[in-house]
Amino acid sequence: MQQWKLTNQDQADVIDGVDDCLQRERTGKMHLSPRSGVLPLGMIISFGISQVKENVVNKEKLFVWMQYLLPQHLISRVTGRLAETRIGWIKNSLISLFIRRFQVDMSEAEQPDPQAYAHFNAFFTRALKLGVRPLAADPAQLLSPADGVISEMGPITEGRILQAKGQTYSLQRLLGGDLSRAQPYVGGSFATIYLSPKDYHRVHMPVQGKLLETLYVPGQLFSVNQTTADQVPNLFARNERLVCFFETPAGPMAMILVGAMIVAGIETVWDGQVAPPARRVTVKNFADPAPILLERGAEMGRFKLGSTVILLFGPQAVAWRDDLAAGSAVRMGEGVAQIAALSPASPATEAAAPHTEPESGDHASAEQQEQQQEDMQDEQETASVESSTASSAIKN
Repeated sequence: MQQWKLTNQDQADVIDGVDDCLQRERTGKMHLSPRSGVLPLGMIISFGISQVKENVVNKEKLFVWMQYLLPQHLISRVTGRLAETRIGWIKNSLISLFIRRFQVDMSEAEQPDPQAYAHFNAFFTRALKLGVRPLAADPAQLLSPADGVISEMGPITEGRILQAKGQTYSLQRLLGGDLSRAQPYVGGSFATIYLSPKDYHRVHMPVQGKLLETLYVPGQLFSVNQTTADQVPNLFARNERLVCFFETPAGPMAMILVGAMIVAGIETVWDGQVAPPARRVTVKNFADPAPILLERGAEMGRFKLGSTVILLFGPQAVAWRDDLAAGSAVRMGEGVAQIAALSPASPATEAAAPHTEPESGDHASAEQQEQQQEDMQDEQETASVESSTASSAIKN
């Protein structure tokens, strides 16, 4: 086996990169040294493993640091190509290994024979047998859109969404930096659902909806697992994502499909593959002339490898189940909240957070103002992309 050897200069460059990551954690900014960002992958991995063995860093920190240093998009695109190969022994080996590693239950699949799938992506986005994900009978119940684990859920407070361990991120930035798109959800509520590799990876409508608009926002491709969510600031507002805006019986609803490292693509039932497109903000209007209507429980999209779905609702629109919290497992089709407009006796009005104004220095606490200033500094780095939502997006 080839052994990667690092010169003293190489080691210094990688250490510079790790120092940059630490600085990014403290300040919210990242500036890779000229060489550390382009070191051969084997060298970076070799050095990182040596640091774990020498107890310089723990595995979780190394996992996060590596994501800053590695070519995220290149790795994801190569993975995507591999996942589409139709060479029998390659795709069958990948599928068999995946099933063993993640203990995938193929008895639920419409096609239970792993070797019957044309390629790995067909296996990963497999359909389930009819009836294995029954929909909650009460139409006033909001459905879980996917199988997964709740990362966080609760109120959108002063224009900010809880990410993990007290970290919050900007609602406005999540929705491409446009205040008019964020305004309907200020003071509302959210739920973030993480789809692990073993989960069913089709995403369904939590409630009947009319598609109004989609917004593709290019970005980075950090992993979206809990380790990364705990340590990478503004994770969901900096990763590549597709935002889908719907008109529903619960009022305005946004569904955000967040891309991640090695996620080969995001698809919707109305547009097919959406990500990765050309790396620019893309807006599509679906209100006219022929609106797209999707029924409660209908498939709306899918991930080619796991990622995250975020649901956004307006003030007092839904009341989440009391027994759900961060870490709760959910399955597509189960009821996760009551829709206030469909439940006259619903506790949504009492449970929802009070309506608050968008992020504003006049009403925010000193701590919140400081966090907002950090976000503004971070957003300046990506302003050329996100501010183009209104001015330079492609509109179809």
